[in-house]
Amino acid sequence: MTTSVFPELRFRLPGKWYSIDVSSEAAADESARRMAEELVGTSDEAALVRIKLRERVRRAAEGGRAGAIRAMFLATELQKGVALPATLTVFEPPKLRMAPAVGTSPEAVAGTMRKALAEVGVDGIEEAEELDCGAFRALRISRIEAEGWSPTALDESGVDADAAARYPFAYSPEATAEAERSVQRRLVIEYWCTVPESKQVLVVVCSTPLGDIAHAMVRLFDSILTAATYVPAPREEAATSLAG
Repeated sequence: MTTSVFPELRFRLPGKWYSIDVSSEAAADESARRMAEELVGTSDEAALVRIKLRERVRRAAEGGRAGAIRAMFLATELQKGVALPATLTVFEPPKLRMAPAVGTSPEAVAGTMRKALAEVGVDGIEEAEELDCGAFRALRISRIEAEGWSPTALDESGVDADAAARYPFAYSPEATAEAERSVQRRLVIEYWCTVPESKQVLVVVCSTPLGDIAHAMVRLFDSILTAATYVPAPREEAATSLAG
């Protein structure tokens, strides 16, 4: 991760969210490990949960559109007793700037951004909805992805050797077959955001396996975006959790 000279988005995140250190892959992995141990402990019985959480962090970190990752937050609950599995990740596409002739008003940058994304063939940009977030605008692109899960999806070689050795039951043919038969409808939303008084663009990616209630989740993520503000704050202060 590189340091950005542009303002950063500060989010007011409802419920319980964990901030993931995205300064390096190792730091993100360590954040995920600490989060998993806090949530489910270190017992062998909780091994599958920890493995899936690690995969979730890795997928989110790699899910940007060729952009430098700026921040990542993982949700566990909306309020006590109400689960909220969700991920919010902020990316800064390093090669995406508006032309010098374009003004820096949110409307001008958003209009030009829509045309530029259409020209490079970004899926869904034709149907993208523009959100008025006060000082900035965001183009929302959403999709549903059907996906299964398997512990062998953890790395490019197809096997996480350490986890397979420590938790062989999670890698048994029966466990793998059952996991791969489990299909989730994952909602993924990309918000292409203008940055006040600049031609810079940020991408906020929100995702959740609660694709069966997509309309409700879109409303939740939209409310987070429209309440966000840009501030010249350090990255580590870029989010505030309402739940503490």
